[in-house]
Amino acid sequence: MTTTVHPLLVVASTTEVLAALTHLTLDPTEEERALRMVRAEDAADFRAAHLLARWALALATDTADGVLVPAQSCPGCGGPHGRPTVPGRPDVHLAWAHTRGAVAVVVADVPCGVDIERSDGRPVAPRVVDRTLMPDEAVRVRSSSRPDLAFLEAWGVKESLVKAGEGDLAAQHGRTVVGPDGLRAPGERDRSTARIRVRTGPSRVLDGIVRVDHDPGVSTVALVLGDLVAIPRVGLTTGALDTSHVPILGRPRPA
Repeated sequence: MTTTVHPLLVVASTTEVLAALTHLTLDPTEEERALRMVRAEDAADFRAAHLLARWALALATDTADGVLVPAQSCPGCGGPHGRPTVPGRPDVHLAWAHTRGAVAVVVADVPCGVDIERSDGRPVAPRVVDRTLMPDEAVRVRSSSRPDLAFLEAWGVKESLVKAGEGDLAAQHGRTVVGPDGLRAPGERDRSTARIRVRTGPSRVLDGIVRVDHDPGVSTVALVLGDLVAIPRVGLTTGALDTSHVPILGRPRPA
């Protein structure tokens, strides 16, 4: 029997997650992966992301913590990595991301993705912008009042498309996510939500919604494909909605 899936985004520090979710544990395969990591900080971020995924799944599906456990299996090699799924719940989609000391998880009933990056205000090297973005995207990012954050938004959407199952990073380099049908004012707001349309082929487009959160020192971009009107963000300690959500900035033009 399935239940409603409540779309949500949760962002938290690694320290906060590990302190709050001591009642949850990783499975042996996950723990083995964590133990193989060279840096203790990386292992902590890995553990926090996987624990937070369990907590977010419970909140999104009105089930008890730990009932739903994500699984990973690479379609190429069969290894325990790659896009996560929820065994027995094909109606539940999730993605997670982690950076130094911070993690993010998004859950929805349709494909979704998330990216989280450290943001320290330093400019992004021009060669990185040119290699990652389409020429018109690069122009818009450089013209932003905060080009470093604008780049993280554009990169975050492309990374999130990968996690939503829409090709690899090489494919995203040829797709436009900044512009009239995508992010219209990247980097200009600390909190923003926008409808986007991404052309993935001559006759195929993807519609979705993107939520951007620039918190002190860290930037998060979440993407949910389809016609969802908002990506609610919830707090880890309370599970309550974060009221910082802002109205949708625009909608893609008709195809």
